[in-house]
Amino acid sequence: MADKTAHLPPVSLAKKEEAAGPFPAVQFVSVWALFTSFAYALVHTVNRIVDTTPCDPAAKVDALWNGMAWYAAPQAAAAALALLLLPCRRRWVWTIRRALAYVTLAAAIVSHLMYTSAVRVVLAADPGNLSFRIPCYVAISMLAVGDLLGFLALLLHGDVE
Repeated sequence: MADKTAHLPPVSLAKKEEAAGPFPAVQFVSVWALFTSFAYALVHTVNRIVDTTPCDPAAKVDALWNGMAWYAAPQAAAAALALLLLPCRRRWVWTIRRALAYVTLAAAIVSHLMYTSAVRVVLAADPGNLSFRIPCYVAISMLAVGDLLGFLALLLHGDVE
């Protein structure tokens, strides 16, 4: 009687490997732009470098800092809107999200160039300040790398439908 039991094949417990999803380029660019715009707003309100520079360079630096502050608001608004638009199957939503990501990245690049120009003016007014020069060069390099990665992510990957 014991021989009449059915022999079942062993159960396979191996999980199927799933392919990785597309790189979320719009989210990357939007978060990068939000981070830099809030960092500019924080630096603009906390640290006033204008007080340490002579009169003519101080006016240039003040104009550049005000320009960065004016660019930070639409940059953050476009980034937040691109993040809030939920991905769906409608083509126009994808188009709007990508367009907002490109606008956000363009505003971020312009404000980063303004930051670079302001740093150049401040360093030209006070060339011996190494404690200010090194962190600024590191920040400029990080901003350039982040902008380049965001542009390449949008150009190569985007958000695949």
